[in-house]
Amino acid sequence: MKLLLENRKARFDYHLEKPLEVGLILKGWQVKSLLEKSGDIVGSYVKISGNEVYLTGLNIIPLANQNMEMCNKNENIKVLMKKSEIAKISGKIKEKGFTLVVTKIYYKTENNCRKIKASLCLARGKNVRDKRETVKQRDIERQLKRNDY
Repeated sequence: MKLLLENRKARFDYHLEKPLEVGLILKGWQVKSLLEKSGDIVGSYVKISGNEVYLTGLNIIPLANQNMEMCNKNENIKVLMKKSEIAKISGKIKEKGFTLVVTKIYYKTENNCRKIKASLCLARGKNVRDKRETVKQRDIERQLKRNDY
């Protein structure tokens, strides 16, 4: 597994639950750009419409040598999931405060074939007090590391 993009801000803004590994349906220029790590997933989220799941807000920056007319940066990307998973997650999302957030995009090599995957997490938003607590814990860990050396 090679990490292409990571949403580190999601760990700060949300309480993350168990991650799900899903596939993405991408076009050729999107794959090339992601393999060059040119993109941003900080503002992206997942929409469920019927029995289909779409990734929205993923900013993939086209490479310099690509035809800009063919590259639509704001299009929705279809996510590959089983119907049972979609039903389970849509039930959780309907609960108050839950959303589905992209935490990582990476590729795996299976049977000599690279497949681009995404890691989705069910997330519940943190309030300001929880965010302050996260910052405080991070500062304490830094102080401990400095004192150890």
